[in-house]
Amino acid sequence: RKILANDVDIDELVEETEGYVGADIEALVREAKISAMREFIAMTARKSEEERRQAVGNVMVTRKHFEDALSRVRGSLDLDRLEEAERHSWQILYNQEQRSALEDAISVVNRARMRETGKIEQEVKDLIQALKDAVYQRKKDFGEIRRLTKELKTRMERPLPQTGMAF
Repeated sequence: RKILANDVDIDELVEETEGYVGADIEALVREAKISAMREFIAMTARKSEEERRQAVGNVMVTRKHFEDALSRVRGSLDLDRLEEAERHSWQILYNQEQRSALEDAISVVNRARMRETGKIEQEVKDLIQALKDAVYQRKKDFGEIRRLTKELKTRMERPLPQTGMAF
C-alpha cells in the first residue's frame, strides 16, 4: 500500500537532506510518519473505533509531515566532512582532466583563504565562495570552474590596496 502522498517529491527531499547519513534519513522518515499518525489521531479523536479502523488505511505521509520532521531532525555531517566525502568521490566520478580542474580550484581557494589578512576585499571573498560553490555543486560546469579558478589566481597576484603587498 502506498503511504507517500503525491505532494512528496523525493528529489526535492534529497536536495534538502545534504549532510544526512543513513541513520539521519531513517530518523527523518520515522518523524514524518509519527507526524502523520499524530494528525490522524487528532482527526479521528471523536470517531468510533470502527470508523478509525477503516480510516487508518488511508493515512498518508505528506510534504507537510516531512517539513515538520526536517525542523526536528538535523544531518550529522558538517560542511568539512561533506566536502571531504565529495573530494573522495572525484576519483570515481571524473576523468583526470576534470579531477585536475577540481583539485586546482580547491588548491587556489585554500591558498586564497590562507592569505586572508582579515581585510580581504568583498569581491575576492565572493569569488572564493563562487568557486567553492561551483566545485561542490552536484552538476559541475567545468568551464565555469576553470574560469573562476583563473580569475581567483589573477586576483591573488594583484597587490593588496592597503599595503601594496601581493596576497
